[in-house]
Amino acid sequence: MFLAGALVVSLLLLSSVHASGVVSPYWDSPGNEYSLRLDKGETKVIQFELQNMAGSNDVTFKVSLQSTQDVAEFVESKDTYLVKLGESVPVPVRITIPSGAEIEDKYRVTLITQEIKSTQPGQFSVGSGFENSFDVIVAEKPKTSKVSGNVIGSFTAKETIIFLIVLAVIILLIIIWFRRRKQ
Repeated sequence: MFLAGALVVSLLLLSSVHASGVVSPYWDSPGNEYSLRLDKGETKVIQFELQNMAGSNDVTFKVSLQSTQDVAEFVESKDTYLVKLGESVPVPVRITIPSGAEIEDKYRVTLITQEIKSTQPGQFSVGSGFENSFDVIVAEKPKTSKVSGNVIGSFTAKETIIFLIVLAVIILLIIIWFRRRKQ
């Protein structure tokens, strides 16, 4: 009897399965590999993607944003997004690092999404919620070379020295070869 009841409950739950979610361009990882890195005073707009890839219904999400020192804000003023079945919807977020920030400062950004379920009287509904967090790290941008388009300008100092030594050896060998040929 218990097995039959469990089977019926499982079938009912399986019939209402849907796959909605949030895709983030940045996330927590060891070593902060997938953290966002910005310079002091820099602003960047990133996009989270709300997805509704399986099931039989459209999904409505309510979104909110939390960030250290309010470095993140929604680009659009709305806080609910309708995601049609099989589609994804972008949620643009503007991140601005304060100009007084120090190198290696970290700011935490968290997007919180909650699925809004419509219910009829007497129905019980459970909606999914997601929390996507990552660090924004203040990092100095590499200085670009003033010599643009020059192949030598893209080498490091060590590579340039090695290149010059090899070039000098080749020139020396050519000179020795020409002198022996004349004799």
